[in-house]
Amino acid sequence: RLARVTRNRGDRLQGETRSAVGLLDKQCAKIVGDLVPQGVANYLWSSATLGRAPPASLLLLLTGHFTKLMSQLKPQNISNTIWALATLHVPPPDRDFIPMVQTAALREIAGFKPQEISNMVWALATLETPIDRDLSHAISARVGQQASAWEPQNIANLLWAFATLKEKTDPRLVEALLDQGARTIDQFGPQNISNTLWALSTMQIKPPKSFVDAISRRMDQMSDPFKPQEVANSLWGWATLALPGHSIAVIKWAQQSLRLVSHFNNQDTANVLWSLGTLQHHPDAALMTALCARIVEQCGSFNPQDLANCMSGFGWLYVEPEPNTLLALCRAARQVVGSMSLQHLSSCMWTLAQLGMTASVRAALEPKVREELEEAIGVLADAVVTTRETTFPAELAAIIAWSCSVLEYFHPPLISKVMQVLTAAFEKGAMDDVGLRQTHQFLLSCSLVPELRALVEDGGALSELKDVEKGQCLQSFLKQSTHFESSALQRDVGSVLSKMTDAKITEEFIDETLGYSIDLFISGAPLLSTEGGTGGGDCPGVAVEVDGPFHFLKSSERLQGRTIIKRQHLACAGYRVVSVPYWSWDTATRKDGGRLALLQELLSPVMRLADA
Repeated sequence: RLARVTRNRGDRLQGETRSAVGLLDKQCAKIVGDLVPQGVANYLWSSATLGRAPPASLLLLLTGHFTKLMSQLKPQNISNTIWALATLHVPPPDRDFIPMVQTAALREIAGFKPQEISNMVWALATLETPIDRDLSHAISARVGQQASAWEPQNIANLLWAFATLKEKTDPRLVEALLDQGARTIDQFGPQNISNTLWALSTMQIKPPKSFVDAISRRMDQMSDPFKPQEVANSLWGWATLALPGHSIAVIKWAQQSLRLVSHFNNQDTANVLWSLGTLQHHPDAALMTALCARIVEQCGSFNPQDLANCMSGFGWLYVEPEPNTLLALCRAARQVVGSMSLQHLSSCMWTLAQLGMTASVRAALEPKVREELEEAIGVLADAVVTTRETTFPAELAAIIAWSCSVLEYFHPPLISKVMQVLTAAFEKGAMDDVGLRQTHQFLLSCSLVPELRALVEDGGALSELKDVEKGQCLQSFLKQSTHFESSALQRDVGSVLSKMTDAKITEEFIDETLGYSIDLFISGAPLLSTEGGTGGGDCPGVAVEVDGPFHFLKSSERLQGRTIIKRQHLACAGYRVVSVPYWSWDTATRKDGGRLALLQELLSPVMRLADA
């Protein structure tokens, strides 16, 4: 009775109440042998509800007596007892206690109600105790029979427990529970939503559209505030499951994040930023500023995963961190680099490349930021070279190789290391399409960039890699290039361009050697030499690249890494590269003759125009 009153009022044990419970403990120890199963279960349940574990000596007496009553146990006795131990974070003194309780649960499974199953499985997960195989099968069968009677808290707890215990779960069972979840969605609270999404993502089970839509509806209607971890876990689960990035649910969680960001722990901050990036959901300026400020506050205590997730978030959002945030991230990298895995290292290098941190960009940074960034890149590179991991995944080597190409960071030991890994991977035939395309661009840099070419040709590393690669990378790259379609902006530029020259203009021209698709390729035009006369030598022609918003960092005029490396390769291969940024075209469109004038300005330094 005391436990129920205290729970209903939200009180904690204080003063005289605590003393009274102590007296009850002493009395219970005297009569424990007379207790029936419900008595033991009720005493432990009450202790857990009051938030006070019985003395170790009494706990030993209670669990010991409980094992003697196994033949009399009923579902509620089992569920309440094990729930109490888990809630108190007190493992049973006898290691045989849990196996015996599971045996009793298997015997009584037909009588278990949804909450009793949910509480029992939640408790086993909290106590980090695997479920007996026979009991697991029996639980699945029982849940299947009762799915239509399950309430949100039961559903969330059961899925959380299965995910925590890494239980192999029948997808049909999960589907039945989620169907029930969609029907009862109006009763789902923040913790139910958070635990369910976390569990589904951990089990790698994508929910049906009906449940996803129901979550979005619930988020749109819900006024209940989320806690920091609930927001972070919900976003993380949603992103991991690759659910729609611009749903109302994500919008609401982003709004909640702005309210809670000052209360985020390190993992919350990192997971929210990583999730928004993975979902390609750009936070508004206020949230981005708040996240950056929180990172600066927390970076000194980041672990490698926190750092890698924050970095990846910026990379996927194509958002350059503010200078003080970048400075903090660089210092964090130097601090934790000794504990970083190859996955962490490659994520950080990829982000810097994705954000277009080329040598010239780094040189233009504030001196303090530039020094810290150069040092961070250096320690990341050294950590890759000296890694103690016995397995170096080919896809990570491809990411690092691509990143070095974009960053123009050609550290000899690092280049040698990734080339060795890539060569071994091709010998085994172990490379996915993304890795093939990244390796192709690295190989182009090896052939076209003088500094890198001199490095890799010495000793035959480049020829050895090409011998085993056998053109697979180019073929994969070409396959992707042939799927590009011209945009409305590109067609608009092409239309105006056709009025300015009699030379042949080809949309989406494929260079079969480089593998790139050129937006607008002008061939046969009279080219101008760098000295101003007519010439062109071995120049294939003019490559006009129409750069829409997705070629640039968010709210910036700086190109993304993937666009930078393409420009570099085209120029090194002899093309006269001309870029038409979307904002220049938009401005020119608003002026009479503006578009024609813009193209004349951009093209006149490289080719003779008909109107010139």
